[in-house]
Amino acid sequence: MDSKKVLALFILLVSVSASAGVTEKPCRPGQDRLIQLTKYRAAVRTDHLIRNVQQNLARSDLTFTQRRKLMVAEHILGCARGRLGTLRFVCSNADFAFAARTYPLISNNVYIADNYFQDIPIRQEATLLHEATHHCGTNDAQYFEPGRPPVDGDFIGWQSIADTYSFWVENGFCIPGYCR
Repeated sequence: MDSKKVLALFILLVSVSASAGVTEKPCRPGQDRLIQLTKYRAAVRTDHLIRNVQQNLARSDLTFTQRRKLMVAEHILGCARGRLGTLRFVCSNADFAFAARTYPLISNNVYIADNYFQDIPIRQEATLLHEATHHCGTNDAQYFEPGRPPVDGDFIGWQSIADTYSFWVENGFCIPGYCR
């Protein structure tokens, strides 16, 4: 078995074992409505981010690497925009350290923890986009401190890190490495 198949099998096994304790529960009154409203607002913000990326792709001063990463980011944002409409956002019984969790290889669900509903609206929008990007190929190789701009991880570029897209929702678009 080649190394790519072994890695894919390992990721699948970790995802399956990690999801074993996560089940959905009925949302409390108003939570479903809040999730739907937040999905809409996250989609609007994603459309805005796509336009920002496209405008920056037109710049003549980009390096080849910056242009390539922005093209990947544009693809991920377009994919995530579509996934916001097709993913199933459900309330969860799990007590996550995070506001939400998803298992893209085995499920179309995004499990929303109770602490999600305590966040401010822009953070809720960022969370939904973050989770949607996982269904488009991003990972959690790195989490960025609040207000600290995205950077490349040790082996993963910023364009493939889900928290880049959370940062953009919360702080505005910037090309990592040139953020202020």
